[in-house]
Amino acid sequence: MIAITKNTKFTANSDIHLTGMFNIIAQLTFASGSTEFKFSGDRGHSGYLGFYDDLTAAGGSAVTGSDFTLTNNGDISGGSGGDLGYYGNGGIGGIGGIGGIGGSAVAGSGFTLTNNANISGGGFAGGSARGGDGASAVTGSNFTLTNNANILGGSGGAVGVAINATGNSNIYNSGVIDSTSGTAISFSGSGNILVLQTGSSITGHVISSAVGNTLSSEKSSTITGNASDFSTFKTSVTNDTSYSKLNITGMLTLLSNTNINVDVADPNFNFSSAVNNGFDDIIKADVITGGGDFNVTDNSLLFDFDAILETNSIALTLQSAAPKVLTSVLFSKKNAATGAAVVLDSVIANNSSSKLAARFVSLNTTAEVADAVESTLPAVAGGISLTTSLISKPITTFISARQTKISGLSSGDNTLQNQHFWLETFGSRAKQDNQQGVHGYDVNSYGLVIGIDGEYSPTWHVGAAISYANSDVESRLNAGKNMVSIDSYQAYVYASKQLDEHTLWSVQSSVGQLKYDGSRLLFTNDIAKADYDSWHFQLHSDLAHHMQLSEKTTITPYIGASYSYIDVNDYRESGAGALNLIVKDDGIDSLVVSAGFRHQYSATNNLSLTTELGLGYDLMTDKSNLTSSYAGGGAQFTTEGIKPAAFTYDAAIGMRYKLENGTSVTAKYNINGRENFKQATLELHARWLF
Repeated sequence: MIAITKNTKFTANSDIHLTGMFNIIAQLTFASGSTEFKFSGDRGHSGYLGFYDDLTAAGGSAVTGSDFTLTNNGDISGGSGGDLGYYGNGGIGGIGGIGGIGGSAVAGSGFTLTNNANISGGGFAGGSARGGDGASAVTGSNFTLTNNANILGGSGGAVGVAINATGNSNIYNSGVIDSTSGTAISFSGSGNILVLQTGSSITGHVISSAVGNTLSSEKSSTITGNASDFSTFKTSVTNDTSYSKLNITGMLTLLSNTNINVDVADPNFNFSSAVNNGFDDIIKADVITGGGDFNVTDNSLLFDFDAILETNSIALTLQSAAPKVLTSVLFSKKNAATGAAVVLDSVIANNSSSKLAARFVSLNTTAEVADAVESTLPAVAGGISLTTSLISKPITTFISARQTKISGLSSGDNTLQNQHFWLETFGSRAKQDNQQGVHGYDVNSYGLVIGIDGEYSPTWHVGAAISYANSDVESRLNAGKNMVSIDSYQAYVYASKQLDEHTLWSVQSSVGQLKYDGSRLLFTNDIAKADYDSWHFQLHSDLAHHMQLSEKTTITPYIGASYSYIDVNDYRESGAGALNLIVKDDGIDSLVVSAGFRHQYSATNNLSLTTELGLGYDLMTDKSNLTSSYAGGGAQFTTEGIKPAAFTYDAAIGMRYKLENGTSVTAKYNINGRENFKQATLELHARWLF
């Protein structure tokens, strides 16, 4: 007997012929470039009765190992089993030996195999006794196989299994797996997954002999043979009529309480007809035996699927899930969306086939649902009136500063005797941070103010002004975006009373119209649009006292109060179908009391530098509350927006240059805001005496 042990090597440039009995106690690997390896069993023995011959040697694997990666673009086949033995001579001849089992084409563990050509198991044809059994084309555990071409089980006395997975392996098939009359795929261990993709063709049985294996149909496909004992079937749904179907030409054997997992593929799918019609024949077989109870799971947060066993097929049904929208919104702390969430829960529970409910069918997670609901709220979480109020402050500040200038308090000048024409242009940027579970927004504004003022009496000065401003509001959400363009037209009247040489009382009032052009990009990529108007009223008053600290330095403390009211008209959106909003009118008011000072330093007779600082408190601050409803149905709901902080601040630096003819030019940079809100404004002011 010849023993081949570990690390025994043979090297030859021609065929190797070894005879006798071999004991191989190590892995036998045939290197590439080998010409031919041939194992032959002993002939039958002579004798009075004769004896059965031994089995002949098995064929070797073409590729074997662990944790390797292989891409096949050619042909790989397992080695053939040994030849048959011969009959013995004399007496009763011995029976011929059985042919050797063919070798696997690829075998091992932990490997990754991509097949783009042909892989087949080895085998040997039968004879007077029986030919060697065919081998698996691919066998092993913990492997990943992607088949884009052909995998064939070995031929022989018994046709080989094309693929044999002993556990924790993933097989993705878009090609041909063929074992003809044998078993195409065998899962003898647990944790295996077979995924049928476009172009999948399987001929032969698909057998799971252990629990915990999954058969997944990404696309419709056929198994020509039997399928049995899978723990889980997975199917894909795209729309009402397009979904994956698995056709089994033989027998399907089910376990009791088989799992069915439904993957909703299209995030914008409208399950209008499927709610009533269901999905027929997701799995169909010639005969179905075994258990008829199913555990159905799906990746839709808002709808539930169920499965029923019909004569020789399994069908899916679709029904609304228990209300979950509010839970998602509360969990994600989307406070502004709670009102809408309650309405959507009601719509889904009571009218799950509606277009509004169907918009949410493919949302997978709590975060996705909460973000989707948030994107359907009115622009800037219903806080457009509050936004308008906050960004209108700069013009009020302009007029107030202008009143100080015409009094002479800010520079110690004598009271003006003549009229002035003036204009002011400005640009500003404002930012509202995320606050109280509501997304913030950015505002870019520019505008122009034109006015005329003069002396009415020795102690009274009066003036009037008009303004135009444009503001672009943008709020970026996790799913979607709000954009509102605001055109503001305001008319102002103002007056100041010189109470004594150092004290001035001022008052101003304005009324105006604002026009809004709004658009909301929703989580569905639809855009809801609306045009609407609002009216704005404002009243401001302050009391200032001038103090001359030195020949060049003055300081003017002041106290003031400012009231504003904004009334936004109702409107109806278009462009987003069931997600369009019908919005009721809205109003908000504010009353801010403030105190501060203005400081001026006269660098020359013509040039002066100014600084300002003020603090305020809003006595009427409150959350914005906007009532609206979905065009697709459901009750009205209230969107509660941001409650602004009560304390306010103002700070500014500026420079004023005055010509001898009375013309002056002023540039100023101003910052005002509250906690989580800041607005920066650059002003250019010019006035002319006439």
